[in-house]
Amino acid sequence: MEKIAFLLDPDPGHIFPILATAQSLVQSGQEIHLLGISDIQQFVNEPALIFHPVFEDVYPKGFILEYRRMQSENSTHFLKDNTIPRPHLESIINGQLDRLFVDLDLDLLIVTYSLAAEALLFRIKYSHIRLVFFTTWLRYENLTPVNQAFSTIINLPEVMREKVFCFAGSTDIEKISKVLSGIPEIIPCPSEFDFPNKKYHNTVYHVGTSVQKCGVKSKFVDAIGIPDTKQIVYMSLGSQTPLFKEKAEQAFNAVYRLFVESSDMNSFLILSIGNEYINQNLKSVPNKIEVVRWAPQVEILSQASLMITHGGLGTIKECISFEVPMIVIPMIYDQFENAERVVHFNLGLKMNADDISVRNFYNNIKSSLLNESFRNGLAKMNAVFKRYDNELVSVINRLETNNMN
Repeated sequence: MEKIAFLLDPDPGHIFPILATAQSLVQSGQEIHLLGISDIQQFVNEPALIFHPVFEDVYPKGFILEYRRMQSENSTHFLKDNTIPRPHLESIINGQLDRLFVDLDLDLLIVTYSLAAEALLFRIKYSHIRLVFFTTWLRYENLTPVNQAFSTIINLPEVMREKVFCFAGSTDIEKISKVLSGIPEIIPCPSEFDFPNKKYHNTVYHVGTSVQKCGVKSKFVDAIGIPDTKQIVYMSLGSQTPLFKEKAEQAFNAVYRLFVESSDMNSFLILSIGNEYINQNLKSVPNKIEVVRWAPQVEILSQASLMITHGGLGTIKECISFEVPMIVIPMIYDQFENAERVVHFNLGLKMNADDISVRNFYNNIKSSLLNESFRNGLAKMNAVFKRYDNELVSVINRLETNNMN
């Protein structure tokens, strides 16, 4: 049995793929530890995954909720001018994790791509620990972990940046970042779902999709009491709606109105509106709509006929795994490229956030539910995904073997 730890980014879009990956590794006989701020523990439901809260002095319980409030307001020093303090970097430099790493005696430490600057400090401070990156999106070739670390350091507040320079023994950010060159990188998505002709370094490994599993039946869906004659349409715009609050509310309101007002929608809407900063005037309607702040997405997708999504890669992979057609409304980041992939591989439709209306949703939902070609495209891509099921364990075993050598 090998000891593997994951350092988790607190965003759910990063957390859930890692949890699914960790569960797969547990099943293969590995001892898995999860390192993250206290709030992450609420997402860890697998007893075999050993959670270790870190940086509790700077990120006490409740920090994620406070961070989302700051995102919603977009007016605090914490996010201003693309500068994020990352006070835990000083904690790493000062040795706050020294005792933990001695006690764990790890074979591998897997770090989320977004935490490349943290990995850089680990590389310098704990050179005996084998590092691996875990990248939860299909990045551009040039947006390597090295460049991610460079970008993070250059955007640190001056005081924190100087502390990193002092620790690294250099003020040359490019030179410091290259400490990460050659570290293996795992991307939990088949390369076939990416655009053709993209070239990665030979230390990048595409593995299984890291989609969490669920039972055949959903207790959540059963509890709602959806009529057997109705298809399920599920809508969620992810965990970062505070970053596009107005557009999210427009989309939720339009779909809600459609299901309330239309007499020929032979479907039931499950509407997951997210945190409390989104309009709470939307109420459940018997036999038509269930409105919740959070929903067990994987369970719902196992029975859904259509999903309306923002286009996060994790959600798209889940839809492919359950062969659920999508209407993708990209809002930020890589969601635009993901929406193009959905259209390119005939897995659903793309909808522009500036074209949100009840009429457009009516047409797109109706056509998507009737489109058999989407089902065919999903079946083909799901077959590709399944071919990668065993790649994760194979790659991890290879990295561990290389580490021993």
